[in-house]
Amino acid sequence: MENQIHLIDCTLRDGGYYNNWNFSTKFTQEYLNLISKTAIKNIEIGFFTIPEDKTKGATANCNTRFFQNIAIPNNINCGIMINGSDFLNKQLSKLEIYKILNKISKKNIKFIRFACHTCEIPKIKNYISFLKKKKFTIFVNIMQISEITKIEIKKTCNYLENICDVIYVADSLGSLNGRKIKSILATFRQFTKNRWAFILMIT
Repeated sequence: MENQIHLIDCTLRDGGYYNNWNFSTKFTQEYLNLISKTAIKNIEIGFFTIPEDKTKGATANCNTRFFQNIAIPNNINCGIMINGSDFLNKQLSKLEIYKILNKISKKNIKFIRFACHTCEIPKIKNYISFLKKKKFTIFVNIMQISEITKIEIKKTCNYLENICDVIYVADSLGSLNGRKIKSILATFRQFTKNRWAFILMIT
């Protein structure tokens, strides 16, 4: 329903910056079981890193092997984050990237959040579209939103046409005030005609 508040818990992903994503399987399972008893129904469990980063722990690499070791409660929507910069890594060809993305299973993952700067969106939009066609709910997390211009917002909305369900607007630099927030969201609505949901994150 519209106008409802939907909470997303990011503890196992964002918390990894403090322990290099070294959450044990036992802890992860216990955490999922606990969250399933609350009103929170959406968990961003970790990163899907391209390519896999073996220097980091489990929730930095939420691949098939990771999900084989946990059971996601039926009342939880589990999601992952992918950094837009991963797609620009010259270690991999486009074909190799598509093969990696094709391994993301809807059995475990319901939503995918792409974290990117506006300049990265035209370079990765085909990958976003690929996963949208696989019926994932797609969030695009635009970082450093306080630095974005009206022209960039318009271009971003055009790029994301038909391939994005939610625009996630992040005040990465913690510099927005109420007036600026209203102005940015009004500009997004101008160029999207309210087609998408919006999430604003203040840091």
